[in-house]
Amino acid sequence: MRLALYGILRRGGSHHYEVRSIPGTWATGIVRGWTYQITWGPAEGYDGITLSADGPPVEVDILDSDELDRYLSRLDDFEGPGYRRVTVAAALADGSVVDVEIFEADPEA
Repeated sequence: MRLALYGILRRGGSHHYEVRSIPGTWATGIVRGWTYQITWGPAEGYDGITLSADGPPVEVDILDSDELDRYLSRLDDFEGPGYRRVTVAAALADGSVVDVEIFEADPEA
């Protein structure tokens, strides 16, 4: 299972501590969509992404972990109601495409 991270959860981000203890390997990848600062709702002040195949490339850190499913509930709680976890395709540096979980901003929140 893979998790794509952008914003404060990326390596070097202010809240990377939420994911750095999850065992696995890291890679850099690309998803498509728009990133922005959220200015409404429960995630106000944080980075958001709206995924779209027509969007520009967005660099993400990808954690590949056989144990990720054990941590997803805690990460869902951390992200809160301003985000929804969805599956999207991500391109890796070697040209391969993999499915990743990512927290997309939830405009309904």
